[in-house]
Amino acid sequence: MYSRENLGMRNKLSLLCSIFFAVTVILYTPMPAQSAETACIEENLARIDALFDGYYIWLADMYDPETGGFWYAASSKDNPDRFAPDIESTAQAFSIMRRSGLLEDMPQRMKDGLIRFIRERQEPSGFFFDAHTDMRNVKRLRDRALSYSRSVLRSLGADPVYEYPGADNAADSEYLSYLATPETFRTWLDERPWDYAWMGVDHIWSQLSVLGHLPDERKEPLLDLMFDYLESRQDTVTGFWGGGEPYVRVSGAFKGTMIYRSQKRPIPMADKIYGSTLHCMRTEIAEDFCWVRNPVDMMAMMKNGGIVAIPDSDIEEFVRISVDNMSNFLKPDGGFSRGREHSHAAPNEVELGMGKVEGDMNAGTQAVTIREGIYRLLGRKASPLSQAPDFYSHLRDTGKIH
Repeated sequence: MYSRENLGMRNKLSLLCSIFFAVTVILYTPMPAQSAETACIEENLARIDALFDGYYIWLADMYDPETGGFWYAASSKDNPDRFAPDIESTAQAFSIMRRSGLLEDMPQRMKDGLIRFIRERQEPSGFFFDAHTDMRNVKRLRDRALSYSRSVLRSLGADPVYEYPGADNAADSEYLSYLATPETFRTWLDERPWDYAWMGVDHIWSQLSVLGHLPDERKEPLLDLMFDYLESRQDTVTGFWGGGEPYVRVSGAFKGTMIYRSQKRPIPMADKIYGSTLHCMRTEIAEDFCWVRNPVDMMAMMKNGGIVAIPDSDIEEFVRISVDNMSNFLKPDGGFSRGREHSHAAPNEVELGMGKVEGDMNAGTQAVTIREGIYRLLGRKASPLSQAPDFYSHLRDTGKIH
């Protein structure tokens, strides 16, 4: 027989032994090892962020407080007799700032300057034009400038000077004659540069900013025609539209999938587009920074939209190739360039710079987009880069803001 005191002591010892055993199990049970794929992805995410170490200082150097806009590249700023801050570069810089968490701290004077810069470039037709380029004669650039300008003004809570094209004052503008009837639109579609898929499909994507602003009774028949036309042009083997070298066709597919998603239509032959894109990335060299960005955006959209199922091993490979490619476009001034070796003087059909070994704004905005796209592909949200505060610090240091 045990006394009551002995039983109590025995129970306490039993409890202590149980606790000791549990702690031992917790401490000495090996934790699951991080998979090689996960470790590789984390390493590549760190590599991406390191590429931006001088980026926001470069961006601040492109700001022109006199006009309120942004230059395309350092060579543009160094040749003011030939170039000036332009609509696309300014809107792209604004997009970088917005996605970098910099709008909240933007001085009011800087906001007012951006609004003034955009509004001063609008004409009664509703379109926006740079005076120092021939963009008014390039339909694709007119449409891009319209889309960019509208986005900046909307984000800053500002109105345009004139109604946007497609509204009552511009429905029959000379710039919109191709939308007069389904027949004229069909002719316009036939005339796109289909031997160069990226440009051909981008023409269609760019004009959606106008087409979407038409009254429904005009818009819907044209949209139906557009999608029927695109499906008739699609390659049944690759899923691509149009011709050109592999990355050109991938870039055309990127624009095509954007068109379908923007109008909430199912993407035809999505699995073939995915397989053809990954094959291109494995076998081809990306010579244009767009060729790094376009596959990232497209794959992230298709995966997150449940359009294609992408194996983890493919995702790891996709991220690694994309970061390797991205690093090839970083330039000594801290920016990224459209070309592997140097900037493109004419990123979109009109010259904006000298095409030197330098960063340019067209690639600059894509750098942030690539980083965000990779995070989306991984099912994560990209937080603002730690280097972003360098932007305002450098503007103050150089006396551009106070």
